[in-house]
Amino acid sequence: MFTISRNIRATGILGIGVALLVAAGAAYLYFGTARDVTITPIQDKHQVFSGVDEGKYLVESEEETFEVTGALLSSRVRLDLERGHTYKCRVSGLRFPLFRWRRKIRSCTEEAPSLTTAPLPGSGQGVP
Repeated sequence: MFTISRNIRATGILGIGVALLVAAGAAYLYFGTARDVTITPIQDKHQVFSGVDEGKYLVESEEETFEVTGALLSSRVRLDLERGHTYKCRVSGLRFPLFRWRRKIRSCTEEAPSLTTAPLPGSGQGVP
């Protein structure tokens, strides 16, 4: 009987250890991989209605396709992001195309277009 309780205790400790390891991995994917990236320009944004990505909201740029998560963020991004504009976004997660893993957009702000041209003489416009 002593060996049975020892085995049960060892199994319980192992289970708690595995649960903590999974929780630490999830926290790392959310917080540890968070980066600020510039998405330039937005090529397309759409919700997928069939296949493996059903129900996901995707934002495509020239370099990468991102996934928008969370119902509130999805509706906000759906309204705010415009094709052809450049955005600075906070993303997290890993990109692994073989398994269709995409980095997830957490928040975005539009970058103001830079004025790099000199003003026309007498126009009063451009960079002061």
